[in-house]
Amino acid sequence: MKDIPIITRILKRRRKPLCIVFTGDEIGLECSMDLVLEFKLGKGVLLTDELKTTILLRQRIVDAKQRALAFATYKPRTEMQVRRKLQETSFSQQEQDLAIQYLTEFNYLDDAEYSRMFVKDFLLRKPSSASRVKMELRKRGITELQALEAIEQFFPKDDTFTLAVKAAEKKIRSVKHKPHEKQRMALIGYLQRQGFTWDIIKRVLDEMLNSETDSDEKL
Repeated sequence: MKDIPIITRILKRRRKPLCIVFTGDEIGLECSMDLVLEFKLGKGVLLTDELKTTILLRQRIVDAKQRALAFATYKPRTEMQVRRKLQETSFSQQEQDLAIQYLTEFNYLDDAEYSRMFVKDFLLRKPSSASRVKMELRKRGITELQALEAIEQFFPKDDTFTLAVKAAEKKIRSVKHKPHEKQRMALIGYLQRQGFTWDIIKRVLDEMLNSETDSDEKL
């Protein structure tokens, strides 16, 4: 005869935000303290299969929110990045949606703000063209409109050439030891990958490499 699943005790885990609910000497389930309080679990309460299933489903939502929160607060993330992280641990679409809603409500997730910060930070680390910045934003799940708005607001106006020079200055330090022609090809390839047009690249090459050649000849 199957034992009646009556809760005999509840213990709080030391290193995890979970409670262990015992029925007899066996573990009936593990869930958060919030769920223990919400469902009024305690000694003498009947832990039916239906109640247990309901609590476990609710616990998955709690787990999804906690996983999403930890991921989004470690460093800024986009909605798509959070969803991919939750998919890795097999959370359902509904669980993902509720976790995303939770992060959005408490301002832990904001794709528009992420886009604005990304443009400024990316240009400091890796001077690039507007098209390259847009491509990087789109790869992270930012919509076309949000990417364009961030670029319009924070990308330097009429300053593409200066950005290309900065990008070339960073790159040329790593190829300075190479022959002049190999330096030139390395700069061309790098600047193309950063999305700069050939007209801009040619101006950069003329300014940086030709000026260096002129200086060497004078010496």
